[in-house]
Amino acid sequence: MRKGSGLVVVLLAAAALQASELTIYRDAAVLKDRFADGFIGWTGPKVSATCANEEVTLLPTSRCPESLRLCKVRHRIDRLARQAQKAKMAKKSLQTLISHLRYDRPDSAALIKESERLAEGLSRFETQAQEASSRKAELQERFTQEVQSLQGYRAARPCAKEMTVRLPPGAITFEIRNIADITDKKSVDLTEAMAVTNRSGIDIQADRMIFIYRRIARRLRPFRFAPWVVRDANSRPRIVAAKSAAVPVFAVERGLNQTIRKGPRRFEARSVTLPSTGEAVEVTLRHERIEAEYREVAYPWRSEEVYESILFKPPYAVLNDRWRIVKDKETTAAEVYGLYEGERYRLFIGVDEDIRLRRDRLILKESENFFGNRIHKKDGYKITITNQSHKKRDLHIVERIPVAVRSDVHVKLLSVQSDQPLRYRKGKEGRVDIDVTIPPRSSGDVTVLFEVDFDKKKRIFY
Repeated sequence: MRKGSGLVVVLLAAAALQASELTIYRDAAVLKDRFADGFIGWTGPKVSATCANEEVTLLPTSRCPESLRLCKVRHRIDRLARQAQKAKMAKKSLQTLISHLRYDRPDSAALIKESERLAEGLSRFETQAQEASSRKAELQERFTQEVQSLQGYRAARPCAKEMTVRLPPGAITFEIRNIADITDKKSVDLTEAMAVTNRSGIDIQADRMIFIYRRIARRLRPFRFAPWVVRDANSRPRIVAAKSAAVPVFAVERGLNQTIRKGPRRFEARSVTLPSTGEAVEVTLRHERIEAEYREVAYPWRSEEVYESILFKPPYAVLNDRWRIVKDKETTAAEVYGLYEGERYRLFIGVDEDIRLRRDRLILKESENFFGNRIHKKDGYKITITNQSHKKRDLHIVERIPVAVRSDVHVKLLSVQSDQPLRYRKGKEGRVDIDVTIPPRSSGDVTVLFEVDFDKKKRIFY
């Protein structure tokens, strides 16, 4: 991925160039511009064009304006192809000539010398053909990565005004990516970035470039009223969740000067050049240092690892939950995901390898009411924490107890105890948040006990 060299801010005199505009959506791009001689580019047949709101047919063509960079590359490929073909034909002619030489004549010695000279020419033409073919294949492979088609396209009729060209998905793409630079445990440097990749087959120079973080093609259907019917429980239809289609991931990364955020999903830039190179160019949108809360968090019911995390309030809407983590100017994690927790945002930035966790289920007995038909089952688990480092660790543990979904089942948290300093809070849906401090090079236990009360005639499991 290149770093800004392909996306250059160009200051142009207003009279020197007609106004042009490029709008990039997540699934398409729309370019409004005047095209020299009606030539559009190496765009492929899926491109549509209009002139004054009237559709314009695009035709394949082998001719292109000599001033275009891609046109020069295309012509160089054609010249190399002709050179390779010419060398192959010369080689074939020499082979035919050599095959007609007769060595049984009195001047056979002279003929042998002549054949040696012809063989040298044969070898030279073969080398020329191979070199031209190799250079042509290499150049064509690179050209293929930059364009949508090896075939150029032009408008079937001239357009006196600017033409609107709609490019297909994948021709020009962009993606929001976030970078978190962890400088200390009290703050974080946030960088909101965007990467633009142009492989449309058109070298674009736009007076105005607009990025809109949504799809251009939306399918909306009206709602029709449907009655809410009470049915017999046995006639309830079986619902199978449909798998959602995979969302394409676009290429990303680095910096456009003078880029303006017009809203949470809209960005604009002025006077830019975006060549069709197929290489992603990162655009820096915003950079800000904010306060952050550092925490080591564990989820023993799910994992035995202890995660380093930061919690902060984003100064802007986070459009993509994928992040790159940087510490001391080095990338420590190329792809991590964050999530909102209310108004704040949590990022896992690493794993503390110096802490070990183990969660063991406690085997406790059930008790039954003598005069009733209910069972009180005590249950729980023990979390063993080992701190192998030479510093104390303040650990936040997210645990859980069962949640009753039937009205005749009751669950109660009995106790949360530890041999180390501890605080805990019971939340909703059975969540239990525990804060515990483990001294250096030592271990500690956290024991969670709860009780499940249920009808002994209706067995349960959890």
